[in-house]
Amino acid sequence: MSNCINIVVIEDYKPLCDMFVYYLSNNGYSAVGVGSALELDDYFSNNHANVLILDINLPGEDGFSIARRYRAAYPEINIVMLTTKHEVKDKVVGYESGADIYLSKPVSVEELSAAIFSIKRRVSYGVNPSNQVKFNLIKREISNNQHSVQLTRQQAKILHGLVDATENRLNHQELLELINKIYSEANQKALAVCIFRLNKKLLEVGLDDVAIKSDWNQSYQLTESIVIL
Repeated sequence: MSNCINIVVIEDYKPLCDMFVYYLSNNGYSAVGVGSALELDDYFSNNHANVLILDINLPGEDGFSIARRYRAAYPEINIVMLTTKHEVKDKVVGYESGADIYLSKPVSVEELSAAIFSIKRRVSYGVNPSNQVKFNLIKREISNNQHSVQLTRQQAKILHGLVDATENRLNHQELLELINKIYSEANQKALAVCIFRLNKKLLEVGLDDVAIKSDWNQSYQLTESIVIL
C-alpha cells in the first residue's frame, strides 16, 4: 500500500509540530502542521486530510472538541490524539470524542510513525464502508452491516493491541502483557485458546476463518482490515 495519505499535525508548540511534519514527510507522507482549530478550519476550507494528529491542550478550542466536530463532519477521517494526561478516564473521553489512537506525551517520532502505519494498514481504500468490520472499543463489540458480536475484556484488549501494532503483529509476551499475564507455558496455552475463540467471533462478522494467524509459535498477526470506532 502506498503512503499517499494526507496528514495534518495540530500542535501549538511549533518545534514539536515541525519535527513531526519533517519526520512524516521524510517517510513518504504528505504532512502539514497547524497550531490551532482556526488554522485547521482554514486548511480544510481548501484541502482535505485522511489523518489528524491532534494535541489536546490547544489555544481556543481544545482537542476533544475538535475531534468531535471533525468526526461528525468527516466520518472516515482518522484521529490520533496526543496528550500529557495519563488517566484512563481521559483516554475514555478521547475515544468517545472520536480518537482512533491515543498516545501519551512524550511521543517519539518512531512511535507516531508506527501509529500512522497502523492506520494505513487497516484503512481499505475503495472498499464499501458498509462491508467494513468495525470495532467499538467502549462497547467491546465487533460488527458488520448485519451482525454484531460482544467480546470479552481479554479478547477486546488483544484485538485492540493487534490493530494498533506495527504490521498488526505482536509476540506472545506482548500479548500476555496486554491481558496482565506473565509469560509461562500455561499462559501461552490459555492465550492460544483465547485467540481461537476470538477468531470464531471474527468469523461471525464475515472475516477469514483464521483472521489472527500464528507465526511459528512466536507471534500472532491480524491479517484482516478492522476499523476502530
